[in-house]
Amino acid sequence: MADNYSQGTVDPEIKKSDLKPEDLEKISEYISVEEYDRDGETYLYLFSEEYGDWDELSEVLKNCLKYLPIDYFTIQIANTCSKMRHGEFGGCALFITKEEIKYCDIWDWLMEQEKDFLENVIK
Repeated sequence: MADNYSQGTVDPEIKKSDLKPEDLEKISEYISVEEYDRDGETYLYLFSEEYGDWDELSEVLKNCLKYLPIDYFTIQIANTCSKMRHGEFGGCALFITKEEIKYCDIWDWLMEQEKDFLENVIK
């Protein structure tokens, strides 16, 4: 049996004191949150070692940007498998602002490249 993973990290770091407690609780439902201290402040490291609910998390982070002192979040995600199976590896990236969530998927990009290539070869 193979295990699939959706590992990822969220940037930039945020201060725990800047985030509403209810939003921290929501974020914790979708990914892991680790606290660390730097320069007398507690910061939050947002990540997933196995699986993250990236769609739900993106919406929560977008709403948090309405009051946080930052303008955007980025998420980098790696999709992997414990066995070397075709179609089980890839990844994506998200760019989140107050206004929108932009998404780029490696599988979509590969399908687009294949389609463009085949259309040009058939000509």
